[in-house]
Amino acid sequence: MGNFTININNAKTREKAFNRMNRSFDIIMKRRELKHDPPSLKRWFKRQSLNIEYQFLDYYFGGPPKWRISLRSLNKSKRILPDFAVVSPMKSGSSDLSTYLLQHPAILKQLCKEIPVFHDSDIWRIFYPTVDEKIEIEKRFGTSRCGFFAPFIAQSAALSETLSNIHNNFKIVLLLRDPVKRAYSQWKWDILGGGVRAKNMKIYQRFSNYAEQAVDSFPDSIMSSICGASMLHEGIYYKYVNLWIEKFGVDNVLVINACDFFKETERTLMEIYGFLGLPEYRPLITDKIYNRNRIETAPLDEDAKYILSEFYKPYNQKLYNLIGKTYNWI
Repeated sequence: MGNFTININNAKTREKAFNRMNRSFDIIMKRRELKHDPPSLKRWFKRQSLNIEYQFLDYYFGGPPKWRISLRSLNKSKRILPDFAVVSPMKSGSSDLSTYLLQHPAILKQLCKEIPVFHDSDIWRIFYPTVDEKIEIEKRFGTSRCGFFAPFIAQSAALSETLSNIHNNFKIVLLLRDPVKRAYSQWKWDILGGGVRAKNMKIYQRFSNYAEQAVDSFPDSIMSSICGASMLHEGIYYKYVNLWIEKFGVDNVLVINACDFFKETERTLMEIYGFLGLPEYRPLITDKIYNRNRIETAPLDEDAKYILSEFYKPYNQKLYNLIGKTYNWI
């Protein structure tokens, strides 16, 4: 497909469509931020207004309205399944990456980004486009792709088994972020989701408090987390990467450094488009970061940076040895 290029020049139209597609991220973030406001009638009305708008969106971050699922289930058997997946630990930029990948006109858009089911692909069909939609895209652009976006790298064993049963040539994009920065971002995410409860807990007063307790308890116990994911284990990447390579083959697995994606968004997207066998396409790059946590917290302090960088150093080296690359992580 390398000699086929897609050009769409109307920037305003593309930006409007881009923002409309990603409205779900804005709504969910605003609802989370409202948890930090004191109870009031004004807060209640804001939340209800957001809930009503949420019912009728084109695309969802996660958790579409149940009535939308019920309606789509009427033609479940006529829907396709994905042929590539973007897998990452949480808070690594998968939301941002998904918004850019879905700009490509040859990538069909599912109903929501995150489908929290790993063991049964038949359940996924309700969320995916129809066979007729796939045929139409292939007529227009010569090919089509459809993705599964999973910031659940700790579930790699179950997820890889399910994806491998769809077809043999499944493509896997692994998005990995500097594990120290990722851990800090997860800590902030806990504070956002926990609201007042998190603010009153000692481990959320300073990130080094959390990091020190997590490392001290490893590996005998897993540090508790409001979001449910283990802060330390999410950043030990080499075992997950090795599992995907063994399951799908090295030629079907592309490892992306999230730092490169943040700094060189267009170049990284071009690399992924090529890996997926898609026509060349120049995406619309904006300054907006989707699913970004705007809650103000204490910064990533030097104590925590040292504690975690020393913890992750041997695991990072095992990753570098596996993929034949070295990243400039903390």
